[in-house]
Amino acid sequence: MPIRAVIDDHLKYIVWDEDDDFPKRLTLRRYDPAVAEVVIDPRFAWGAPIVEPARVPVDAVLSMWRAGEPADVVADECGLSLDQVNALIRVAA
Repeated sequence: MPIRAVIDDHLKYIVWDEDDDFPKRLTLRRYDPAVAEVVIDPRFAWGAPIVEPARVPVDAVLSMWRAGEPADVVADECGLSLDQVNALIRVAA
């Protein structure tokens, strides 16, 4: 029974396609969905993690920041809030 609870907990992060019952997208748990909802959706960014609803690849945001751009500039360039960019940086750091 404990295994079932663990599996059920993980399955709630998957959105299923109503037409063919295949997984449609996955919400990544390590990011705070209240600040920055990060999902893997094969329709966008070739399945790389993106920030919803802007659909900006997480890698693009972090690459700009790692290149030395301040978080507020990254947020402005990517169409994200400063809180969203800071949440991504916290997970990456």
